[in-house]
Amino acid sequence: MCRVRNELQIRSELFRKRPFFNILLLVGIITTIKQGGLIMAHVEKLSIALTPEMAAVVRQCVESGEYASSSEVIREALRDWKLKRSLQLNEIVELRSLWQTGLESGPSRLADMDAIKAEARRRLLSQDTEQH
Repeated sequence: MCRVRNELQIRSELFRKRPFFNILLLVGIITTIKQGGLIMAHVEKLSIALTPEMAAVVRQCVESGEYASSSEVIREALRDWKLKRSLQLNEIVELRSLWQTGLESGPSRLADMDAIKAEARRRLLSQDTEQH
């Protein structure tokens, strides 16, 4: 968002200095605003409750100029959360697939947990000896 705001400031300075570029700059500014998400056709206002620490972080982001409003901070946080959630769901799908592959591979050749631990130790020791 800062990049869009800075670009708008630069363009408005050029707008004042070079009048013959006025029309082209105006079109560019409108395009930048649309691409930067400043024009939102459909928005819904929500009221949210934040801890004092979270509210302070939001206010600090706005006061520093990193974001133009509290809403921008929250929208970006939600976009990040949505991406993180999507990645987690993909990992769950992958784990389920691996689990199913393991089930379909048939019964284990190891009888119990002690046998599994002994095999793991044997593999670890063989890796150590191969590296040295």
